[in-house]
Amino acid sequence: MSSETPIDLRGVGRSYAGLDRPVLDGLDLCVGAGEVVAVLGRSGTGKSTLLRIIAGLDTAYVGQALLGGHSLRDLSDTALARYRAESVGIIFQSFHLLDHLTAAENVDLGARFSRKPTSESTTELLAAVGLEGRGSDRPALMSGGERQRLAIARALRNQPDIVLADEPTGNLDEATGRVVINLLAELGRKRGVASVWVTHEERLAAAADRVLVLENGRLEER
Repeated sequence: MSSETPIDLRGVGRSYAGLDRPVLDGLDLCVGAGEVVAVLGRSGTGKSTLLRIIAGLDTAYVGQALLGGHSLRDLSDTALARYRAESVGIIFQSFHLLDHLTAAENVDLGARFSRKPTSESTTELLAAVGLEGRGSDRPALMSGGERQRLAIARALRNQPDIVLADEPTGNLDEATGRVVINLLAELGRKRGVASVWVTHEERLAAAADRVLVLENGRLEER
């Protein structure tokens, strides 16, 4: 874990051709190690754009995006790919698991693109998310909650500094979603990960340390 603040966005703006106003407009966001921040907002307010910038998938912004003390726009393509592989874990609404692989193979998939040494085995990680003994199971045979737990384990596999979650409970019922999001928060805090969840669902707010609302291109404390 870097001694620098994992996420430090300053005056970030992002515009798209054909839109009459920027999606992000002078946005500031600072997230410390072990902190969980929920970003609420309607569809189309720029939540996914925000995640893409933090993940290093979009560098066509103005302002500064300092991740672990480094400006991503100053990195070479190779260094940027390494940042994405080793420093960021992403959890999606639709899981994005590979059904032809076992649970353990899904978790290990990201490690193939990383040279970062890790101290936690896949078996230990599966146990941490409540899937002990399920390493040989296929995702297609798992419930929605189990598949999202597996996605969490995969996101944590390379011991990232940052975890990003895009509508992580969108495909889960209320009770299952609550369990999964509490687990994600607990694991993030325990590992000192800077976590940013974007959603339009209020139920995520209760598990976060801070709740921000993205509107008119900027974040406001709720």
